[in-house]
Amino acid sequence: MKKPIKSIIPHAQATKRGADFGKICKRRFLYKIKFDKPTIDARMNMWHEMISALREEDMWALAAKCDFCGGQI
Repeated sequence: MKKPIKSIIPHAQATKRGADFGKICKRRFLYKIKFDKPTIDARMNMWHEMISALREEDMWALAAKCDFCGGQI
């Protein structure tokens, strides 16, 4: 029986709770990248891209009221 080939493809993990990682868990990650939440202008543009039929004032209202990250919109 052949041995499985070791994967050399990098893996990524995403979390909104990076501060909750313990010291041992943090050691397992070589790189840690923090992304800030998008600005209200960026969220408005995301809403426009997802639902272009919305009126501009409705997009601004959604962007202001819903403090979502890009993956949630």
